[in-house]
Amino acid sequence: MKSKRVGLRDWITLSGLRERMSDKNENVAKLIIEYIRIASDMSEDDKRLPWYEIGEVFYNSVVENRIRKNFPILKTVPQNKKQTADPSGFDYPERDWYFWVHTLAKRYGWTISEISNLDPDDALGLLMEIEVSEFDEREFQYKLSEIAYAYDKSSKKSKYIPLQKPRWMQTSKIIEAPKRKIHRSMIPAGVIIKVEHADKDTDN
Repeated sequence: MKSKRVGLRDWITLSGLRERMSDKNENVAKLIIEYIRIASDMSEDDKRLPWYEIGEVFYNSVVENRIRKNFPILKTVPQNKKQTADPSGFDYPERDWYFWVHTLAKRYGWTISEISNLDPDDALGLLMEIEVSEFDEREFQYKLSEIAYAYDKSSKKSKYIPLQKPRWMQTSKIIEAPKRKIHRSMIPAGVIIKVEHADKDTDN
């Protein structure tokens, strides 16, 4: 069996299977076989292979379908697991897939088939750009409204209240690049002339 990288729709299905594997009430072995069926060229005969070969193909399939780019949007971790529950009350198992279809089709006018076959990295990168663009639009409209400015009694002036960004967009303090020592062999050989003294040295 050989692992393969799947398109967006199958990738979402694989993500759901991995989440279900953490549930003690699920048949993990059955979920692994289903995962491999989607993410490899598994045949019916392959299901009879020893467990360690099945495990190796499963591992390779997981690695093959990881997100390869370091997208900032992936750095978000909910502060409270309870906050991840859908407050609307109309969530359903395949909603993730239809969310992607709705978002990408609305923005780019693509068909379900085109979206289904997108590489997951491309889809995630586009989703991030859509969120950035939509936030910029909301922020522009927000700055034009009165609710963006609060009256400060002490200064008797209006003070701008920034629109809160999604957590993954909230940048932390700037980290300075670490100072590294240069090996002696990398230092230029000969006399080094400082710029401020270059003219004087030329005159002489």
